[in-house]
Amino acid sequence: MNAVTETTAAEPVSGFEILVPLNKLKKSPRNARKVPHGTSAIEALAASIAHKGLIQNLVVEPEVTEDGTPIAAHCLAHSKFGQLPLPPSPNVWERPVELPSTQETFADPEGAWREIVIEPFAKGDRPDPAFRRHYSTLHGTLSFDDLEKSNASRGAPGAVMFSNAKGQPSATAPLRRDPYHISVHPEDEGFALRSKSNVLTVYGGDLQVDFETDLESAPEVAANRDRLGLAEGEAHRTIRCVGLTPERDRYLFTHVDEAWCISREGERIWGLRMPANEPTRIRVGCMGFGTATEIDEALKVLGLDLPVTPEVIRKRYRQLARQFHPDINPGSEEKMKAVNVAAERLTGLDADQLAGKIVEDGGFEIIVSFGASSDWIYAAAFSADGKTALLGSYAGRVVRVDQNGTPTTIYDVGSAPVRIVETDAYLYVMTTTRLYVLHGDCLMALEDCPSKCDLLIFEEQVLLVEAKGVRVFTHDGTPLGIALTKAPIRRAYVEEGDLVIETRTHRGRFRGIRPSPGA
Repeated sequence: MNAVTETTAAEPVSGFEILVPLNKLKKSPRNARKVPHGTSAIEALAASIAHKGLIQNLVVEPEVTEDGTPIAAHCLAHSKFGQLPLPPSPNVWERPVELPSTQETFADPEGAWREIVIEPFAKGDRPDPAFRRHYSTLHGTLSFDDLEKSNASRGAPGAVMFSNAKGQPSATAPLRRDPYHISVHPEDEGFALRSKSNVLTVYGGDLQVDFETDLESAPEVAANRDRLGLAEGEAHRTIRCVGLTPERDRYLFTHVDEAWCISREGERIWGLRMPANEPTRIRVGCMGFGTATEIDEALKVLGLDLPVTPEVIRKRYRQLARQFHPDINPGSEEKMKAVNVAAERLTGLDADQLAGKIVEDGGFEIIVSFGASSDWIYAAAFSADGKTALLGSYAGRVVRVDQNGTPTTIYDVGSAPVRIVETDAYLYVMTTTRLYVLHGDCLMALEDCPSKCDLLIFEEQVLLVEAKGVRVFTHDGTPLGIALTKAPIRRAYVEEGDLVIETRTHRGRFRGIRPSPGA
């Protein structure tokens, strides 16, 4: 039986009989579309796919070369493309970046608005805290319940709610799969979700499923996994980002250091691999960084004592990097940051310094290098028109890729981006410590921010939403004002130029924003 042309019936756990086209099946993540298979193998695979639920508009994975191997991703070469160095973003702030607190229900500490209108909620009208993840879209806001706590998610792994430009919830729907990773394009009303089982599900503006595909079975993933020597069971950690064009005709996904752009019909459009991080070579004097006290603290973080050798430092760093890598051990981001800082401070002591000898001025002179490592892609998005893509790596490189897969510009922000959004006029790159606003190659604004805040872009204004406060900007990043709350914020949006903030019991409407200085 040939897997390319025939079909077979399979019986999933539910007991329903489903016809699965065999040209949509793969014997392995490599490629089986051009290889004949036995009946038993085909039926087993059909049952497996039916059990996963991939039965609606399943996208066929991309074709491979004539010898049966997937086309390799092109490796980015830094020297061939324009690089735009930007003020570096630290991995973590030594002192927290926080807004002031208030004991008032709502407060305007800078006098940015002419008035604040406060409305108490009737108990039945209070915003549902289950919808806790918010993304601005072309005509409103999408809010996701990713913890299955809303009424809409009963019997489902989550739910989504769309609110119109006036902030009024107009549609709610259960999700087919858990929203492990969410991708929303600002110029569309649809969205894409990646589940923990690595199924990409694309939804339309009606909140219904448009199409699905199994990323874990992609031949590109298998090839990259083999190249890196990764175990097959690690795909839920190594497949990280997904992105969607506003027309929903193409999507992209990333696996460790590679990104692939695929049409919804399954045609491979391009692939790109981030180059390995160059071995870090740092010289540190004793001016505030590299003092004996700081070296002792770094040794403590790595669990080492002087005397120590460079080999021991490198080995210990690799051990801790594997242990605390966020994709291997979710929730260990702060520990990973501390290990990176400690490694930078200990990178390359010479023989005397590794033996514990302090230089004359009380500090250490450090010259060190670590070996090259894969530069994981941590953020990805399509541009406003969907013609180009933006890929953000752990090393802080944000690469713009044209529709043919050719890199055109590299923005260097110094640390891993966590969010990339591009509108018609501006590019927003957010790390855990800073927000960059760019117009073309010009840096328009740079804003320090805490590690936990939401970026929302509306027609009139841009919001940085924190636990008990909102910072408001123009689209080019010019600060307009700060709004504070006593209670945690459940939702924030802009309605006809007014900033609206909702807590559990009250809605605050900040009206009549004053022009920014110099406007």
